[in-house]
Amino acid sequence: MKAGTRDFAREKKTRSGMKNNDKTGYTTDPEKKAKTKKDAGKKAGRFKDLDKKEHPLRSFYPVAEVIYGWVCRAGKADVFGDREITALLSGSDDPETEALLDAYKTISYILMTLICTSVLVVLCLLATESHLLSGNRLSRAPSGQGESVYELKVADEEGTEKDITVTVSEQKCPEDKLDEFFEDATQKLKLAVIADNASADEVTGKLDLVREIPGTSIKVTFDDPDPQYIYYDGTIRQENVLEPVIITLTAELVYFDEIRIVSFPIRLVPAVPDESKIFEEKLLAELEAADTATLKEGYMILPDDIDGKKLGWDEKKDSIPGMIAVIGLITALGIIPAKSAELKKQLKQREKEMINDYPDIISKMSLLLTAGMTSRGAWEKI
Repeated sequence: MKAGTRDFAREKKTRSGMKNNDKTGYTTDPEKKAKTKKDAGKKAGRFKDLDKKEHPLRSFYPVAEVIYGWVCRAGKADVFGDREITALLSGSDDPETEALLDAYKTISYILMTLICTSVLVVLCLLATESHLLSGNRLSRAPSGQGESVYELKVADEEGTEKDITVTVSEQKCPEDKLDEFFEDATQKLKLAVIADNASADEVTGKLDLVREIPGTSIKVTFDDPDPQYIYYDGTIRQENVLEPVIITLTAELVYFDEIRIVSFPIRLVPAVPDESKIFEEKLLAELEAADTATLKEGYMILPDDIDGKKLGWDEKKDSIPGMIAVIGLITALGIIPAKSAELKKQLKQREKEMINDYPDIISKMSLLLTAGMTSRGAWEKI
């Protein structure tokens, strides 16, 4: 019997036989109320001596005990596990008590799960910001932050509900601040256009000709860029950028009923050549020329140099022989321990056979010695 489990079953029987002053068990007698509180404290204290590892939620057991009592009175005692099976598997001197504790443990885990779930739900509800200000008014984002999209439900007076997506434009900027607003928007547009390039003064890669300034409600329409240097999608024609060149981009900005035309320069510079790529391109060109020059021969002459750099050629080795060699080496190294293990296995088998043959050997030895044969002779005979 485990510590701290001695009186649970007996006390449960005692509780079931108790009768209160009324059906609810409530009493107005001060002395009885004090005794009830004292009994409740004893109930909670009974579980403190239980093993912490086996009963980590033992502080919930007093509540679990009450819930289990309700379930038993409803005739559903086995809903938390078959008590008879639990008692048989417990191996305890008091299987009935162990079955009760197992039920309390199950109920406690359920309670802990419900509590944690409730806390998470409350936190999520508190973290969810309500955008309906007063029944039928939606919050609007300040100017410069773009439109807001809300997923709402609408219901008519008959109770019919329907899901609907509502888009709310940002708050319009006051007229006295429009110049400052468009200036800030122009700076955002410049940053968006240069994309992954280092800056507007060092453009080598593709431009991002956006249709809307990020984070705002301002629509953007670019005039066609200079086709000599930039394709319509913003790609730079690097073959034409032989030296730094400055071009001007012009765009129309539309904000509600306000329209502004903005222009800003960008500086295109030649892309830094990729030496390895250039070398590969030249080598491929030389190989193609060498192949064409020796079409009538039974061989092809590989180039000895590229731009004065000497080249050395060698056939790429097949990895299969190396893999075979490694596998063979591993197999060879594994033979020794495998042989050792086999010898140990055979030795154990021999010892087992000797033990099994020992009674027959003794019996034969006794018979031969009784017949007058010497010990040496008897042993050789066996």
